[in-house]
Amino acid sequence: MVKHLCALGFLLPLWVQGEVVDFAKDVYPVLQKTCFECHGPENQKGNLRLDTKGGSLDHPRAIAPGKPAESEIIRRISLPRQHKDAMPKRGELLHAAEIQSIKNWIAAGAVWPEDVSQKKHWSYLPPIRPPLPPVKMRNWIANEIDTFILSRLERENIKPSPESSPEILFRRLALDLTGLPPNLDDSENFVRDYQLDPVSALDQWVDHFLSSPEFGVKWARHWLDLARYADSHGFQRDDLREVWAYRDWVVDSLNQGMPFDQFTIEQIGGDLLPSATQDQIIATGFHRCTPTNVEAGTEPEESR
Repeated sequence: MVKHLCALGFLLPLWVQGEVVDFAKDVYPVLQKTCFECHGPENQKGNLRLDTKGGSLDHPRAIAPGKPAESEIIRRISLPRQHKDAMPKRGELLHAAEIQSIKNWIAAGAVWPEDVSQKKHWSYLPPIRPPLPPVKMRNWIANEIDTFILSRLERENIKPSPESSPEILFRRLALDLTGLPPNLDDSENFVRDYQLDPVSALDQWVDHFLSSPEFGVKWARHWLDLARYADSHGFQRDDLREVWAYRDWVVDSLNQGMPFDQFTIEQIGGDLLPSATQDQIIATGFHRCTPTNVEAGTEPEESR
């Protein structure tokens, strides 16, 4: 009998086949990401609240435990964007895997554990040092980070790669920190230092690259991309604009090791600081990096 049931397993619901849905991991984060803006603690449109067990399961139509086909939430999140009932109203629609997880959860009875609550954003949580995972090749480990890498490699039955030569290590170090390959003299000096004391050589040359002007140039690119930095308006004729001083401010701030909180404050409101310096005013060029419409009929105050 069991053999025949297994052969017909594809006819059974996914949740019966063993696809257990972890509500806290697979369902609640999806609801939090896409639904809480309109159906959360601040807003309950349609008298539906999806951040609490009572608000979700006591609604007469939203979720029918054991019956995903009769659950209004499944119908709405499965609709195409152009449909007037499609949910969520704003932002990206749910991915197929996310919809399937919610379906499986409802089909399995829509069990809502008592200890599930809205999680804080990771930036508000204090960092906690995790315990080191157990590993077999302990002689391969040089530092605690290696322990986590080796643990995953052993779980996947993958052997660690052999250690690279000093020349390759130095090239990687230079490219990672400055975006440029090292010159021949520096490479030869590193190899000599590395053969005498690997740890001291790495520390010395990391400090060398961190103090080079190229460090700020290389790493400013990532921030400038996020800030939408450009030397032109990005609209219509795409005229040029003078905003290079802000670019240089970002480069200099990274080279000076400016703390991130100050780095953020000066870009958002440097001109509002008491006795603001010229550099702090230039930092607010962060706001000027958006595309700007300069065609006839536009409102100059909006651009300002």
